[in-house]
Amino acid sequence: MLHHVGIEVAPDDVEAAVGFFELIGFARVEPPPTLSEFTWLEREGTQVHLMPEEEPTVPSPGHLAVVVADFDATVARLRDAGFSVEAKREHWGQPRALAIAPGGHRVELMAAPPAKPLFIAVTGNIAVGKSSLVRRLAKLLGTDALPEEVDKNPFFVRFYEAPSNWAFHSQLSFATDSLQRQAEVEHSQAVVQDRTVYEAVAVFCRILHREGHLSDNEIVIFERLRDIALALPRQPNLIIHLQAPADVIMQRLARRDRVAERKIPISYIEALNTQYELFIEAWDLCPVLEIDTHRYDLRDPGILDERLHMLKLG
Repeated sequence: MLHHVGIEVAPDDVEAAVGFFELIGFARVEPPPTLSEFTWLEREGTQVHLMPEEEPTVPSPGHLAVVVADFDATVARLRDAGFSVEAKREHWGQPRALAIAPGGHRVELMAAPPAKPLFIAVTGNIAVGKSSLVRRLAKLLGTDALPEEVDKNPFFVRFYEAPSNWAFHSQLSFATDSLQRQAEVEHSQAVVQDRTVYEAVAVFCRILHREGHLSDNEIVIFERLRDIALALPRQPNLIIHLQAPADVIMQRLARRDRVAERKIPISYIEALNTQYELFIEAWDLCPVLEIDTHRYDLRDPGILDERLHMLKLG
């Protein structure tokens, strides 16, 4: 986190500089007694320190950049106060301007920072349509797809044959795969990921723990994997959560006819649906778009475009 920047200002310009920064949302704060010769201003944890110098150095084209709360109103206040404010090119689709503070320092005003690269995570129950949506989204948006490859889990079939024996192994394979794919996002501009480690822990592992297939010590290991994921620099900035009634999911499972999934009871699908509801209700890291894939057939390009348009992604 950037705590502060220090700029040199002629002693006679200090109070005028304070007035300038107050107009863009900063407020004067008291410096420590040992630094009382400087003037400190702060906004939302970031500070500007005014350093009085008889011959201040004013770098050019060096400048500060501040995201202001109300761009138009801030520009108007500065101009009304007699400060020079020049509109600049909108490199990322948001207004920018360059103001000259007392003493000649250049301060860039931003309506919003550049958007973070798109990272969409698609979540939802078994056979709800995640994999196909991930492929279509990646193609539509021109992004990379990070699919979940079930066939690469060596414990998947054995888990459904003997859950108590293989739950830990199977879920650890899924969770580490999800974690690895999220770690790879750091090196991509935009991605769509099929399933996250967050739901692996909050949904599947919670149910298996409740049913006695995972021990208390084993669930702690999964929680540590979740915490590692939370510490990664790239986090989803959109969750698309797919839903469907349990009986519809059972019909889809029957149609795709994976041998390992033939004995899945509807009670397990119902439990997953319920746990997913709790997961989404508690999720607060980014916006969530919920789509009922029984009501909306996402294979229809028009319906998918409509859903994405709601988020200005299409």
